[in-house]
Amino acid sequence: MLAREIGAEDVGAVDPLAGMDYKAEIAGKNTALTRFWRHHGLAGVPDPVLPSPRPRHYRTTSRRRVHAAGGQVRFGFDEDGGTREPAVAESALEPLEHAAIYRFLHERITSPPYQRLARHLNHLIVRGTYAEFCVVFNVDRLDADTVRKIKLLAGHLQSGDLRVTSAFIYHDPLRSRYYFEQFAPETGMRMKHVFGHDRLMTTVSGRRYLYAVNAFSQVNESMLPVLCETVEAMVRGEGERLIDLYCGYGLFSHYLAGRFSEVVGVDSHADAIESAERNSRLNPARARRTFVAREIAGHSLPGVLKRLTPVQETVILDPPRQGTGAGVIEYVAARRPQRVVHIFCNVDEIPPALAEWKRGGYSPARIVPLDLFPGTPSLEIVISLVA
Repeated sequence: MLAREIGAEDVGAVDPLAGMDYKAEIAGKNTALTRFWRHHGLAGVPDPVLPSPRPRHYRTTSRRRVHAAGGQVRFGFDEDGGTREPAVAESALEPLEHAAIYRFLHERITSPPYQRLARHLNHLIVRGTYAEFCVVFNVDRLDADTVRKIKLLAGHLQSGDLRVTSAFIYHDPLRSRYYFEQFAPETGMRMKHVFGHDRLMTTVSGRRYLYAVNAFSQVNESMLPVLCETVEAMVRGEGERLIDLYCGYGLFSHYLAGRFSEVVGVDSHADAIESAERNSRLNPARARRTFVAREIAGHSLPGVLKRLTPVQETVILDPPRQGTGAGVIEYVAARRPQRVVHIFCNVDEIPPALAEWKRGGYSPARIVPLDLFPGTPSLEIVISLVA
């Protein structure tokens, strides 16, 4: 709905609003969100959208689908292998360094020694910060020749002036549309470290965070301080316990650890929890921090949290795009936390979630939209709820 209101001409494009003046884009998003709120009869009034310090060239994760056929190799965004895109597709939302890495790889992969490898590449992924980059080669065949050729390419990447500090091979024999993060089909996929650091690192307002190369991390690094400051303002003051659901590598847990006596982070992915635990050592704080790898659902959370002594609680929920698991909001509301901060990366999840919070006795106290995804119709919405 936001896409139609803003006037995105091609909502299927990777950067449908990138050609707009950024002030006009923000104005359009404010208008679209207001209409969305009124259309659904939602409680509260959203604040003005907080703009991104980097409205373009901000994405710290990018990818290209590799198409090799008829002697031609294309690095594109599309899945069908058509010829609508150039040999190396580019986006105004990605750092210029990403484009340079893809062009560098295309030049070498199209040379005769790498023709067989090109046929077995599914995706190329670039991740990292604005200063250092990691390249992941997603392949459908993991044999000695594939590994040898990728190691040769990795050597070229290291010797080039591209600031590539690590590389990995990711095995996907099904050539799936899935290309990177942790919600992968069970196909025996595995990650092979080629060179460099075995973890990525980002720094947010002086806090350092390590995370696995296939772990979720927000794609707009420039907005992470704004996001954390927004959540901190909504938490308001200090408290006894913070429960951080869908905690990932502990972005909010460690950012807010100085405000609480105890922090409990829960995430369904073991790699994320392992990173969160390591990040406790990188970021000393007064809070006692515990991280648990467990499915987040109404039926599983009682087993995770049942041993906690009754104290005043603040709960943060930062679920994936599809929203919270079944029964999660009902269970959290029944715990009667003094404050809830619910973060949405998909506005369509907001109406049903707020309806569920209302049934649990909670209503919005403040609604802050953040432009985490400039150049697209999407917004990140942070909502504080009180009983």
